[in-house]
Amino acid sequence: MENIDRNNLTIRDKMKLILDTGQLLMENGSGSKRIVRDMLETAAYLGIYWQDVQIHLTYSTIMINVDDGKNTHTMFRKCYRHGINMTAVLQASRASRNALYQNAPYDRFVTHLNHIQESSTRRIYPEWMVILAIGLASSAFCLIFGGHAVEALYTMLAAMAGALVRYLCSRVEFNVYVTIAASAFAATVTAYFTMYLPGAISPFLPIVACALTL
Repeated sequence: MENIDRNNLTIRDKMKLILDTGQLLMENGSGSKRIVRDMLETAAYLGIYWQDVQIHLTYSTIMINVDDGKNTHTMFRKCYRHGINMTAVLQASRASRNALYQNAPYDRFVTHLNHIQESSTRRIYPEWMVILAIGLASSAFCLIFGGHAVEALYTMLAAMAGALVRYLCSRVEFNVYVTIAASAFAATVTAYFTMYLPGAISPFLPIVACALTL
């Protein structure tokens, strides 16, 4: 890919690049506001004003509609992988911003996105670390809600049980919604049985807090 003038691209090619940016962000754990912002920056880089772009996000689908003044064009993109890679998210955001404000060549921008995409597929966080982080985040929710140390500990254990089930379901490629339901069930059932353990002042808090990160 050399010396491609982005102004000569078809509207469909431009929309594909915008969706590439959004998909890269979504599949690596970016928030929806960042996804929309960076997609609009990519659109502006390609000469499409934000007033002419409509973006709709769901858990596994990105939809974009572009009005070119004569016709409207709609494209969808499915996102099957949902990982966590904050380095890839940061790099993708910088790539779209630098392309817009530094007027980077089209081929360099596309090559940069492809490189980020390739490197993002390599796991950088061990699964045990992700499960532990989910447990710690849920225990922090419990503390925010007024829970004590023992309740936070029970919340962490329940959330880690749910995260472990989610990991096992993803390994065998279960349906994503079945995976969410199974992991939520495991977390809340584990939290329910902690009600019979000593030390909890408000035993309902682990049930509430352990499911929030799901």
